[in-house]
Amino acid sequence: MNLMRKLLSFFFIALVAVIVLELAYYLVNSAKNKFSTSTKQEEKITVLKNTPFKIIYQEENDSEGRTILYDALKSDQKQFGFTGSGEMNDLFTPNVIGLFDKWEAIPNSKDQYIYLIDPVLKKTFKNQVVYEASSLLLPETKKTMFGVENLDDPGKVEKKSGNFVDTISSDQLSSLIRKGDAIIVFLAKDTRGKLIKNSNKLGVAQWVVIRRFGGIKTLL
Repeated sequence: MNLMRKLLSFFFIALVAVIVLELAYYLVNSAKNKFSTSTKQEEKITVLKNTPFKIIYQEENDSEGRTILYDALKSDQKQFGFTGSGEMNDLFTPNVIGLFDKWEAIPNSKDQYIYLIDPVLKKTFKNQVVYEASSLLLPETKKTMFGVENLDDPGKVEKKSGNFVDTISSDQLSSLIRKGDAIIVFLAKDTRGKLIKNSNKLGVAQWVVIRRFGGIKTLL
């Protein structure tokens, strides 16, 4: 009888051990599969159609391309002045790329400050947009110019003849630039290639460029 009890106890303990091991195996594999699926989702890359660029930011329901930030799929394919986000101190095309936050009026002037946010670094940039002819900019321009980057041909900026920001009405500007839109501000340089700063030591916009699939023809 004692032997029978011992055998039954042994089989019971063995059965419990098997059940515990099976449960542990199931839980471990479930966690692995969940991690694997999550990793695959994080690694998913959306390519900007027919280009060597990947989209790094775009708001949902944006079919116009107005909120797109993009970067090169490979480091040797970078499009200087257009890829990435944040402040770019490239020698030839110093600029700021970010999402439009707001305008700020400059006292006693038609000029405005434009605020852009880098959604990656969570950093805000502020630069002057020149509406009134100013000695801050080179003589051939004198005012900030406005352009549209055609996302069907990334890096291509299109503009209408004489398209300065002061030729755009406030209503048009509100339609063309909305909060959260991707904006490139190309910063002005002097004849020696140095960045031009205003009296508050802020950069001055040579160009303000928005983004659209189809370029400027979609806005005409």
